[in-house]
Amino acid sequence: VRCVQETGLYLKISMKAESQINQLKWNYVNGYGERDRSKVTEQDVLSSLAFDQTGDYISVGDKGGRVILFKKSQGSKASGKAIDYAYFSEIQSHESEFDELKSVEIEEKINRIEWLNRHYKGLFMLTTNDKKIKLWKVFNKEEKKAYGFNLEGTGKGIKALKIPKIKKGGKAVTAQLKKTYQNGHDYHINSLSQCADNEHFLSADDMRVNIWNINISNEVYSAVDIPIENAEDISEVITSASFHPTDPNMFMFSSSKGVIKLCDFRVNSQYDKSSVDYALPEDTQKKNFFSEIINSISYACFAKNGNYMFSRDYITVKTWDIRKNKTPVTNLRLCSYLERKLCDLYESENIFDKFEISSSHDSQFMLTGSYSDSFHVVDRQGGSAVTLTASFDNPKGSYIGTYHTDMVKKPPTLPTFDFSRKVQQAIWHPNLNALAVANHNCLFVFNGTPVSYTHLT
Repeated sequence: VRCVQETGLYLKISMKAESQINQLKWNYVNGYGERDRSKVTEQDVLSSLAFDQTGDYISVGDKGGRVILFKKSQGSKASGKAIDYAYFSEIQSHESEFDELKSVEIEEKINRIEWLNRHYKGLFMLTTNDKKIKLWKVFNKEEKKAYGFNLEGTGKGIKALKIPKIKKGGKAVTAQLKKTYQNGHDYHINSLSQCADNEHFLSADDMRVNIWNINISNEVYSAVDIPIENAEDISEVITSASFHPTDPNMFMFSSSKGVIKLCDFRVNSQYDKSSVDYALPEDTQKKNFFSEIINSISYACFAKNGNYMFSRDYITVKTWDIRKNKTPVTNLRLCSYLERKLCDLYESENIFDKFEISSSHDSQFMLTGSYSDSFHVVDRQGGSAVTLTASFDNPKGSYIGTYHTDMVKKPPTLPTFDFSRKVQQAIWHPNLNALAVANHNCLFVFNGTPVSYTHLT
């Protein structure tokens, strides 16, 4: 038995029963963005978020087609100062376009960002809107200026002519478009994921999962292509897709039916002959009008170690062991308090909101968002969660909820719900206990520090 020291009090906790989530204390570090929402336009709302593989850079996409880059501040180390970021650069990745063949406008909104592993000088990342994927290279370009020109009136005769010279200036951050991948999707792209072989990546829309070679933009292989006879008869769509973090032969995708399909190219190149389904059997006694909507998986991802898959639907988060597809390891009704408001949520269309989920660097925790500026850190093993806020109204990021598990009958006590203030994108640092959380037009950074323990003899 050991004791946790809090405000001079000692609380006995069983070593076996204690959740690992209690071993981290989350602290607000910094926030970026306009605080007055009345001055924020729809184009400024953040729509995607990604760390690079080292954690040195954060990229943020918005509905205006821009990608804003943040770089880790000097002095931010794993030990010592808090991990913080500063503005680095900005790219106008996409512009709104009009599809003449289908007579529809293609928005510039950035749906997904995927950083590529570093093997060359510069930073490479994939960005996508609804239809078009772009590969960008970001690098420091040395500025050069010419001087010593022969201006009129500065001299006469051939001997007075001067040869202009080049003077090296400082370095400027430059973004260069390297490739464009298009015409591979008929529906809106919802996922990008790089393969572990560092040569391929996948993109997914409602009906298709495509595999691209990074160096070839005019060829694509459709790993999943759900046949459609009549658009009105569509009952199931793909909601997310991702490559396995270490095995280049495996990928998974989630669906609106609450199913995760794990596919292996070594078994068969056709997904319907090689996939393993991960889903709970439907409870017919609890089925109601909202069941199909709230059971739809909004996002799923692999744990960093590749042994587990995390999924998020409207109410629950689940952990699946890829070696056991019958029952999930963890099934936490994280937002069960929303079940009392399903009618209101349906009328306001908030019930269709999609919340992403992210894995911690050690695969022990999950990170996902919610309403009222809140987000959750969930323990994979203990099935418990802690709720924090990401808002300038509460800059210290103090706790607004309590540690709770799926065994608790009463929902956690939360402030008055504000369904217009929602955290849909939140990601975990790839190597450290640090979080990046997007809320409307603002980006927030949190650091996790170990809680000090006092051992009693």
